[in-house]
Amino acid sequence: MAHSVTREERPSTGEPGTPPAAVAGRGRRWAGTAAAGLLGCILGQALWYHHEAPFAWMALVLIWERDRRRFLPVLAAAAAGAALASGWGTGLALLGLGIVLIPLLGRVGRREWAAWPVTAGGAAGLFLVGQPWNRLALFWALVAGATAAAGYGWTRREWDRLLTGDADGITLLLLLSAAGAALAGMEGWRVGLVSPALLVGSLVVILGSVATGLAGGAVTGGVLGLTLALRGTDPAGGVGILVAGGVAAGWGGQHHWRLAGPGLLLGTLAYAVLLRFPPHILTLGVSLALGAGLSEVLPPAWVGRFRRWTRDLTQGALPETLPRRLRQLALVLAEMGRAFHYEDGEAEREGRLVEYASGQVCRRCSLQRHCWEGGFYRSYRGLAEAIEGALEDGGRTLTLADVPGEPFAHCIHADALLAQVNAVVGREWERRRYRARMRESRQLAERQLAGIATLVGEMAERWAADPPPRRRAQRPLLDCEVAVAQRPRQGSSISGDAHLVRDLPGDRLVVGLSDGMGVGPRAAWESGTAVALLDRLLQAGFSQAMAVRAVNSTLLLRSQEDHFATLDLLLVDRRRASGELVKVAAAPTFLRRGNAVEVISGHTPPVGILPEVPVEPIFHTFEPGDLVVMVTDGVLDPDGPRGVERLRQFLTTADIEDPRLLAETVLSFMLGQEGDGRDDAAVLVLSLVRHGFRRARWDSGGRPRVLEWERMAPGPARG
Repeated sequence: MAHSVTREERPSTGEPGTPPAAVAGRGRRWAGTAAAGLLGCILGQALWYHHEAPFAWMALVLIWERDRRRFLPVLAAAAAGAALASGWGTGLALLGLGIVLIPLLGRVGRREWAAWPVTAGGAAGLFLVGQPWNRLALFWALVAGATAAAGYGWTRREWDRLLTGDADGITLLLLLSAAGAALAGMEGWRVGLVSPALLVGSLVVILGSVATGLAGGAVTGGVLGLTLALRGTDPAGGVGILVAGGVAAGWGGQHHWRLAGPGLLLGTLAYAVLLRFPPHILTLGVSLALGAGLSEVLPPAWVGRFRRWTRDLTQGALPETLPRRLRQLALVLAEMGRAFHYEDGEAEREGRLVEYASGQVCRRCSLQRHCWEGGFYRSYRGLAEAIEGALEDGGRTLTLADVPGEPFAHCIHADALLAQVNAVVGREWERRRYRARMRESRQLAERQLAGIATLVGEMAERWAADPPPRRRAQRPLLDCEVAVAQRPRQGSSISGDAHLVRDLPGDRLVVGLSDGMGVGPRAAWESGTAVALLDRLLQAGFSQAMAVRAVNSTLLLRSQEDHFATLDLLLVDRRRASGELVKVAAAPTFLRRGNAVEVISGHTPPVGILPEVPVEPIFHTFEPGDLVVMVTDGVLDPDGPRGVERLRQFLTTADIEDPRLLAETVLSFMLGQEGDGRDDAAVLVLSLVRHGFRRARWDSGGRPRVLEWERMAPGPARG
């Protein structure tokens, strides 16, 4: 009796007689099944351009192979999520395909290749549910199927490596990418002003930044932005803003993990202010701020354990394999970008439209032979010109007064024929608008993926290079003094030219000028954007060539209009007394040494026009006493081709050493005392002196080192 009483008082949620270990194991299984079901529901709600994304189907194939006990709960949850996001048709299709198609994998024995067509075919079929089957829809279905197959193979391989202890950095990228894919299903959720997708996504970006620094922040931000953008209702407003936030978060996470959250906010804010203002700024800001706030209250011990886990996860990668795998990743991204390149390739539709317009009316008409056999050319051309004219006029509705010629002039069913023509015009107009929107989306995705692939490839090449040997700290050979003078065009108060002066690690200094297209606020926006991006990229450790290409890609992606900017950069290594000059459509640079003046020119198109900008650095050595004068076109344009020679002669004879006075004097000499010129004008003067000879005029703090000096120096008479 005592034994039975003891058994009844035992704290257990199971049946009498169930051991505690069995109860705990059952609880863990139920918790795991519930978590898998929640993930399936989220993945089921992930969409691509308002159609079912391949993530849920890919996950179902993997779960069937790895843990069949959870297959049915995950399938039911994914079908429910698909029904909520896309309608009951998609949900039932996912449920039916999952029950019928995936179990076939158990009947093919060890034929592992069978999973590939099942994965691709199922994802493509789900994407086609609820939309007409035309060539464009079939193309996107093939893209969805190919993405599902590639994701399945990559996930399966990396999961096996994770279980065998052979994981590396690529495995970590896979985990971060999988998190981004799951977040695409949460994009439709809203809790007041908070987007759960952006909230959880900000935490993923911050964790990626803490784990792997700059690269992890950029990759996680890019994956999150791309998955949200492909859904078609992107609350962030584009891929670039989350990439910028991820880069800033990675930069902050490299210094201290608590700086990753503020870095994410500052990066997105800078992108919104300098590049593109997102449409849902309040939702974006509140969600990211809440995620950053949550990251700040994480216990340091948790962060330390997470860093140790990621370090243990990636320590299996040999140093020489990382560049190779990054190159492979760049090739994958480039190939994905090429997949978005789709030519219409459709035959001339003029004959088909004429056939549609005339078939319903003319086929049953008693005068059909008269119009379409004896007068075929006049009838055909008349209908074709009427349809094309209406389409060129915005798809407007035609009246009989608009079509006075054949075949309407002698048609006994003119009203019916015109009604049929208007119906054809309306359908064709909507079709063209839809195809134009899809073509623009494909081109944007292609350019974005190609740009990311280029940056990843260049990072691989840079890391593959031999690390520089460790040297004893060297004292710099040169000190630098910098001054900038600017004038807006006549009648304007805003200069379209921007300048850059920035200290870099290793006793290096970068100076530069940028001239935006045109004058006024728009030109100032273009040049300021280029300079701000360059400043961030150079501080992050990118080379000048890589930074210029990144700025070019950003300006191309930002706007479909023709906006561009010139770049004139000089990176001075004060320890080696050398410099690297990069000129992108910039005006000539003048180097004065003693009484000799050298003119340095470049012939590269400006950034923001062509997909690729050839960057050809010009290397030069410096000596104490050298003066470098950089100008924008507005300084030389008033004199046309003679401006370069006039300025060279002036610098040869001008006995002015102070950079500030020389900058103002050059402006006054070239533009005159009274006239402000027809274009914005800027002069940057860099004076190179022996280290310790005299103090620089700017300090090494965080404040701006150069201001736009007021005009103060009297200029020599022009003549």
